[in-house]
Amino acid sequence: MDNFEYDIEKSQANKVKHSLDFEQAKLLWDDAYVIELSSKQTQGKDRFLLLGKIKHRHYTAIITYRGTNIRIISVRSSRKNEVKFYESNRFRQEV
Repeated sequence: MDNFEYDIEKSQANKVKHSLDFEQAKLLWDDAYVIELSSKQTQGKDRFLLLGKIKHRHYTAIITYRGTNIRIISVRSSRKNEVKFYESNRFRQEV
């Protein structure tokens, strides 16, 4: 299992705003078709978008790496273009 870390207060705030806390967001890594994309560099740290599904719903997480740990920064429902990208890539993986 991957090692995760996150700010507990941010996780609780994320639950209020997006109905998903960071503990639940860890389920994204169970998605066989999860996609990780390089996003941008913020405060000197590389950020990545993780596109995946939890219980048939599409979510996008923003993460970074700290050594061997995955730090979850935020998670939200995926935007339409992210869903389209995920589904088109999932189809390619199934073929």
